[in-house]
Amino acid sequence: MERADRLQFCRTCVKRGFNPEKGVVCSLTGEYADFDGECSDYELDNRVLRAEMEKKRRELEEALQNNTGGLASFGIKNGIAAGIILLTLGFGWFIGGLFADTIFFYPFILIIAGLVALGKGITTEKKKAAAKRKFEQGKDLLDR
Repeated sequence: MERADRLQFCRTCVKRGFNPEKGVVCSLTGEYADFDGECSDYELDNRVLRAEMEKKRRELEEALQNNTGGLASFGIKNGIAAGIILLTLGFGWFIGGLFADTIFFYPFILIIAGLVALGKGITTEKKKAAAKRKFEQGKDLLDR
């Protein structure tokens, strides 16, 4: 077992310590972890686990906001639907402006954002479909 593998355990262990010269060490021995498979002294640090889960949640939320053009905050969580909504609003505003003999530049921003959201949504759906096919074929998703 490599040091990097052991550090995955040590990062979430209550008994982890830090040595300025060595880095993360076991607080029981003051040395690098040297177990194989599992550490018999491992004790989960719930605080670190919650912090990691919160970080992952924020990353997923940010990715969702990016993929939907910001419409995820309004409950639109599908990139394709967000793209279609943004495109519809953009073209509607542009056509409304033409009827009012005024051309606004904001509709063009909405149209571009809609195209980007639509593209990201299609890409995300393709990745989900590929992952689902792999899973259904009995392949492990971690073997990519």
